[in-house]
Amino acid sequence: MLLRGGVSQSIQGAVFVARLGGFKPLYESHWDRRLIRRFRPEEYDLRWMGFDVPGNPWDVPALVFGHRLIYRTRVHVPAAAQGRGFSLHFSGTNWIASVFVNGKLAGTHKGVWVPWDMDISNLVEPGKVNEVAVAIKGTYYAFDAKQRPGGLKGEANTPLERKDNSMWVAPIYPSTKGDGDGYIYGIVNPVTLICAGRPYTDDVFVKPSVANKQLDAEVTVRNPDSREQSVEILCEAVNDRDGSVEHTLPPANLTVPAGATATAQVTGPWENPKLWWPVANPDLYRLRVTLRQNGKPVDVREQLFGFREVTLEGTGMLINGVRRNVWCWIDVGEIDHPEQWAQKWREQGNRFVRFAYGNSLTRFLKSREEQLEYHDRHGVAGRLCTMIDGMFISYRLMEEASEPAQEETTPQETAPQGSDKKAKGKKDQAKKEKRPKRARVPNKVIWDNFREHMEQVAKAYRNHPSVILYQIENELVYINGANRYGSDLDLIEAAMADVAEAGRKIDPTRPYTVGGAGDLSGRLEINAPHYPTALEDFYPENAYNTTRYSTKIERWPWDKKKPWQIGEDSYANHLAYGALVSGGEVYRSTQAAREAKAKYLRMLYGGYRWQGVSGFFPWDGLREFEDSKKMFSDLIAIPRKQTARLFGGRSNELLFKIMNDTLTRDPVTFEWSYAAGGKVLASDKKTLDIEPGFGVEQTLTMPAPAVTERLDGVLRLKVSQKTAPDYIDERSIPVLPAVQTLSVSGADVWVLDRKNAIVAFLESAGLKFQKINALDEIKGKAGLLLIGNDSLTAQEAYGRAMLAFAASGGSVICLEQDNPPAGAALPATVQTSTRMAGFVHSKMIGTPLMRDLGPDDLIDWAGDHPTAKNIHHAPSEGARTLAVSGSSLDMSPLIELPCGRGVIVLCQLRVGAKLGLEPAAGVLLRNLITCYGAYKPSDGVVALFSPDNKLLEGKVVATGVLTEKIQTLADGLDATKYRILVMDATPANLAVLAKTKSKAAAFEKAGGWIVLHGLTPQGVEDFNRFVDSDRIVRPYRAERCTLDNTQNRLAATLGTRDVALYAAEEIQRHHSEKWISPDVFSFVIDTPRDFAPFTLPPGAPDDPFAYKPTRDDKDPYNFVNGMLADDNWRYTRQIWIPEDGKPEDLVFKLRRPEMLDSVAVWNLDSYGTITKMALILDGAADPALVFDLPNETAVATAKLPKPLPVKQSIALRPLEWKLKGRRQKDGTEVRLAGINLVQFFRPED
Repeated sequence: MLLRGGVSQSIQGAVFVARLGGFKPLYESHWDRRLIRRFRPEEYDLRWMGFDVPGNPWDVPALVFGHRLIYRTRVHVPAAAQGRGFSLHFSGTNWIASVFVNGKLAGTHKGVWVPWDMDISNLVEPGKVNEVAVAIKGTYYAFDAKQRPGGLKGEANTPLERKDNSMWVAPIYPSTKGDGDGYIYGIVNPVTLICAGRPYTDDVFVKPSVANKQLDAEVTVRNPDSREQSVEILCEAVNDRDGSVEHTLPPANLTVPAGATATAQVTGPWENPKLWWPVANPDLYRLRVTLRQNGKPVDVREQLFGFREVTLEGTGMLINGVRRNVWCWIDVGEIDHPEQWAQKWREQGNRFVRFAYGNSLTRFLKSREEQLEYHDRHGVAGRLCTMIDGMFISYRLMEEASEPAQEETTPQETAPQGSDKKAKGKKDQAKKEKRPKRARVPNKVIWDNFREHMEQVAKAYRNHPSVILYQIENELVYINGANRYGSDLDLIEAAMADVAEAGRKIDPTRPYTVGGAGDLSGRLEINAPHYPTALEDFYPENAYNTTRYSTKIERWPWDKKKPWQIGEDSYANHLAYGALVSGGEVYRSTQAAREAKAKYLRMLYGGYRWQGVSGFFPWDGLREFEDSKKMFSDLIAIPRKQTARLFGGRSNELLFKIMNDTLTRDPVTFEWSYAAGGKVLASDKKTLDIEPGFGVEQTLTMPAPAVTERLDGVLRLKVSQKTAPDYIDERSIPVLPAVQTLSVSGADVWVLDRKNAIVAFLESAGLKFQKINALDEIKGKAGLLLIGNDSLTAQEAYGRAMLAFAASGGSVICLEQDNPPAGAALPATVQTSTRMAGFVHSKMIGTPLMRDLGPDDLIDWAGDHPTAKNIHHAPSEGARTLAVSGSSLDMSPLIELPCGRGVIVLCQLRVGAKLGLEPAAGVLLRNLITCYGAYKPSDGVVALFSPDNKLLEGKVVATGVLTEKIQTLADGLDATKYRILVMDATPANLAVLAKTKSKAAAFEKAGGWIVLHGLTPQGVEDFNRFVDSDRIVRPYRAERCTLDNTQNRLAATLGTRDVALYAAEEIQRHHSEKWISPDVFSFVIDTPRDFAPFTLPPGAPDDPFAYKPTRDDKDPYNFVNGMLADDNWRYTRQIWIPEDGKPEDLVFKLRRPEMLDSVAVWNLDSYGTITKMALILDGAADPALVFDLPNETAVATAKLPKPLPVKQSIALRPLEWKLKGRRQKDGTEVRLAGINLVQFFRPED
């Protein structure tokens, strides 16, 4: 509240409103076009009705399509206020407002939501009841009348749903980044009637200077009288915490003309103010401005401010002379009260915020004035966005000039043959018709309104210390301009720079930025792009040097001379970002994809922090993950490489950068240790002097022992400072064996190595080989052909020499090439590309090909980028993908192509170039030579018993393995003839198999495998008899399906993506999300520890095979489907909490006795949560366990003191719960508590 030597009265709540006649809607209901009727003239009379201010006319049927409203209220002004000044402070209106007091016009204002003031001193009558009326012309009057035929009148009935297809002349839509919803019109925020002095202080702009140790204030005084007034201005800085006057500026004198305003510059030194810092509970002042006449005060106004200065220096943004690099998530998540917002904001590591309409704080603090004061008082720094937003292309930014730019001539069409003489004469001469060519110029109305809006924003909010910079628009140039007016973009950039200058004239104390269009081609002091990341191929390297950009941002590259602040980045696409850095594991769940994206962001923003990026703002909220927390840490040790391995038997060096992003230059302690094999092999501890906002590079030197096999190790890092939380990190770094011996038994080795990159490696390992100079030298030869990196000519890469060598029984290992093999050189179609990768993921972990290598050992190899180059597209047939890369995992840097009795292996990982630099390169080359030097195709035979299942028979034969159909099951159990028996697991066949148990055991003992296909409930009894178990089966449902262990050799070249399949139907119309398919498999057998999916959940039918998905959150099997609300809310369950009693027990019926070791309940807090549960076994009177659950979306695992047998049922009894109090539109409370998932675990084997 602004105190102006008198009183202020809030005018909000119930007032009268009338819809002003004029343009009448065509439809009785804006959502039902069938109800059409003609309106009678008398309906244009004003009809007053009650209405809450602030309020939304679109919510009141009688006001829909009103467009013009009159608000009216009455205020009694005491007679004691005679001789005083009066003003109305509007915290927000939209769009054109005219103010009347006692029937007389006080003035008109045009604006979208931004606060403003109106002097009404000469219209208020003290001692009487005064009527205040505000006439509003709504957003209809901001339609661009030229957008469609029919002009403005044709837009009268444009419904809410059409706003995103409309054009505007003011910043109406979209408006999610500004003060509020621009489509809501009228009095959108509270109104305050202020009784002040006469004259009175109309405006105060406080301008602290930390560098100059000075406080300046612009004080604007309004004189409502008919004669000029002279005043003395006294400014005092009052400590907001205790009310004491800490500093007084020298007084200033000002003469104000009659009925006008005048501004005084009040200035003075201040040596030791308490500075406002972006910390909790910061120091604030109130500038108390007293106007005096004849030595007596006539008006007092106080303005909250913080002594804070923003400057730019090089690539940095400084607060009070200290560099402050900034970052934040899109929001903090849901909150229950305002104080929780700042608490969560800090806990999540945020350092900035985009002050924008729609975040969780706006649920409690409706106006931007309230929100910004909250941020001032909580030390929350951020960027203030205006209402100007072009992300939906809502503006005609350019229009044809009124005067032609030049004259242009075009040939006139000639007359057709056979026409009359006059026409024929015309056709013989190619007449030229002149027509004006009109250039396009900026649309004056729109740009005038944008400049005016920026001026209003700057004036309204310039005293808030939390506002560090202005974002004058969101994607207006970046999308609206670039996508629609690309050829005029330079003019649009210049016009937008003028908008910034309009604001700067009002407030020159802060930087001005745009949202997306960089620095407007050098016109602004900060470069602020949106989504600048380049093609994924260039990462992680491009994060550390940023020489490449997304296509659109190439117009606005960062010159490394000014701050670079990425206003929006890395929106959604969890699966793509996550797959890039983590491979196929992201397909396990939405949560796994989110966690992997957090890993991607840690890579990206770690690189940005390394190179000195001023700010980055991921358009996401992955705050719960460890990678996210470390990425946002004030203190951090950033690795130059995302993964690392050590050479065994020699000294190794790793490079890190230690960042101090605190506000203090206190000494920073950096300590680290590396341990492997139970011993600390190296450690160090240093005290570093690091200027805030900067970092220092540190080289970690660590000797590694000579090893003969992989030795896993851990690097532990700690960065500390006495006033900041410690940064602690652990990184897995193995020691890899040096390749000292290599041999290929029984085969000649031929080496083509035109770069001489691998010969030395082979010789040092003692491999005997013959070097060749061209591929034609291997004609008629056999053995192993090893092609060194970049050794193939284009002719050889597409020639047939390799293919002929492999077809005759030879093995070819082709390392990375500038001319990768394709076409006639290969036995299958494999498409080449120029793609590269820093992240490569093996699909052969656990096999000899990846001996001594782990899942991360093909990522970001030492030395220069990339790790793999010119990568082939994943083949669809005739080859095996051994490693993948790319965000869709559709690129194959390592491919095996069987070729008759031989094989060709294409390795576009830069093995040859990295020998001696990257330990994994030598190990992988060793494994390639070892595995494929002795390559022989499998000669085992599959016995196929599928007399009645032709589909199965066809699929087995299509694999290409040697297959022999057998007449009886007994025939297939001959280990001297067959390696594998594949049988159709019909009940009849299983009954026969159960009777041949002893023969089957002998077959297995001799190394044979039995593969059962299509086990059904009818055959499970004989199956159990055969394997001596008590398994049960159930239908496969719409549920999560993953590979339990992707490192099992049986899973080689397979991943979770190969089994996590989706249906064709969308979960929701116009969304890309698909339903999990329930048709991938037929039945499931109970081998996992979690047996909950094999129970009958609450509400399920007694027949476990009578499953019909409901595709909503009422499906009984949603309790046990493995899915979470992150996947979609329809996969979860909601429990009704009665008002007058406890909810029912959640009873899970068992189909057979089990041993229960522990329970996991995954809470879901959409509406409320269960916070305490009892575990009831077999209906016992006393619970086996009572356990607490978190009041959030999280899992609670409860372990029994010892495993207990359960025969019939497990019940979960809700004991306590907490509801959020959310209500439906009719006011009914939503009394629901959510459950994502329930799991029951057997004891571990």
